[in-house]
This record gives sequence, structure tokens and C-alpha cells, in this order.
Amino acid sequence: MAIRDTQDVLIFEVPSVGTGLVRDTQDVLIFELPIEPVGLNYPLTPPAIAGIGPQDFTLSMQNVVGEAVSPFTLSDQEQQWPGQMFTIEANLPPMPYAEAEQWIAFLGAMFGKFGTFLMGDYNRPTPQGPMSGSPVVNGSNLSGSNQLLVRTTALSVGDWAFAGDYLQVTASGGQQRLHKILQNASTDPSGDVTLEIFPNLRESLVDGTAIVTANCAGTFRLQQNTATWKIDRNRMYTISFKAREALLP
Repeated sequence: MAIRDTQDVLIFEVPSVGTGLVRDTQDVLIFELPIEPVGLNYPLTPPAIAGIGPQDFTLSMQNVVGEAVSPFTLSDQEQQWPGQMFTIEANLPPMPYAEAEQWIAFLGAMFGKFGTFLMGDYNRPTPQGPMSGSPVVNGSNLSGSNQLLVRTTALSVGDWAFAGDYLQVTASGGQQRLHKILQNASTDPSGDVTLEIFPNLRESLVDGTAIVTANCAGTFRLQQNTATWKIDRNRMYTISFKAREALLP
């Protein structure tokens, strides 16, 4: 059984000596409340219903960039910060209750922002480029980098990866990560290639970590603690949700 800390504040009114005035002070009590753990193994996989994926699917790339603009010359300075992530907005098509309830239960199993799930670009199950061979991480790749070093690909292939292709990596003991390739990349005679990617690496990757190039997905969590669905006059259900990458501190 897990323990969750919460707190409350007590306000004390203490008369000040010689003034006749009352001064407020406060203290904090910490309570430890037992909570039952969620018996689900995250991340979960969305319902696999034939022909039913998001009707409208928005996948965004979010960056954190600081900016200072001179009020006199309007010259600007930009500072790139490490924060980068994917966000998702999904609108499911109208569906009868038997199928809708699978999605409703799936969203309910997230318990708001608590749980995580796997999702990728529904329109891009396979890459544009060949991305052939058995690609793995080449050497040590440090977290925070927007480059990924890859080896054991097909030798000397021009445009082995195309800009816009996806890949998936999972660090040892970490979460499944989705990355988008930003520039075409060709392999060298040894089968090595350097990929420019978004977002940057979440965790440091060790040599030999497997790289997935098809049906790629990342780990996401809901942006809200409320799951909502709508039932129209024809008893058809519509469901929408927003999510962001699940990032560890």
C-alpha cells in the first residue's frame, strides 16, 4: 500500500505583548494517507478496433525558446532550451456504443494524467526511405542531443532515411520514445549514419540499443484529468482527447 503526503495549515492568532493587537501566525501539519495502488501495467495500448482510428489527428512539435526583443531597435536574441516534446490532439469518428465503450474505458484507465499509453502517427506506419538493415545505436549517445548515431544499416545507401520519417528507441529501463528525422540521411560504406532528430534524446543511450523504424510509437499521457464523450440523437458516440509526451524529471 502506498503512502501519499498531504498537508493542512493551522492559523494561530497570538496577542502582541503591550499593544493589544492580534498577530496571525501559522503552522503546517503533514498527514500521510494510505492510497491503493493502480493495478495496471503502463504504458497501455489503445483499443485495436478495425477501421477505427482518429478521424482528425494533430501531432505537434513543441519547443522552448527564450526571446528578448529590444524595444528601441527591435533586434532580437533567441536562446534554445532543452525542452522539446510531441503533443497530440485526437478526434475519433462517430461510433456505436460497443466500440465507443472500449475507448472510454481506455481513457478511464489513464486515471487522468496519472497513466501512460503508446501512440504514434496513424498515417505513417512505414518509412519513406528504405531504412534497411538492422539499425542499432552506435556508441554512447548522451541525453539532450538532437543527433542519433546509428550503425549496422545497409551499406552505402543514399537517402537511407527521409526527412519526416519516424524512429523509436527504448532506453534500458526507460520509456518508449518517438523521434522524427529532420533531414535526409545516407549510410556510409561501413553502414553508419548520423540522424538529426526531434525531440532530443530523453535518456542517454548505450551502444547496441535497438532502433525500430516501422509502426513507431512513443509514450504519452493525457493533458487533462477529465475524460469526456458525447452521445448524439442517433446514439452515436464521439470522443476527443489531448495528450503530451510522458517525460521523467
